[in-house]
Amino acid sequence: MNRKLHISGPCPETGKAQQIEVTFLDVFGGGQTASGFKKDAYYCAYASDHGCAARGDRGLDCPLYKRAHLA
Repeated sequence: MNRKLHISGPCPETGKAQQIEVTFLDVFGGGQTASGFKKDAYYCAYASDHGCAARGDRGLDCPLYKRAHLA
């Protein structure tokens, strides 16, 4: 089962607090590999509506996305 996590914090693009939703995918290990979650895509309403240079070319440079981790 995939998990979603909401992350809030300062956005370098807007200079204001923003929130994103990050999806984590189930990763099932085989043999010696442990099962867990892998950070996948995220959704940012601001970036969807206006674009965002802070996301980088592949969208992985967003500081909020980088901070997202499951405990």
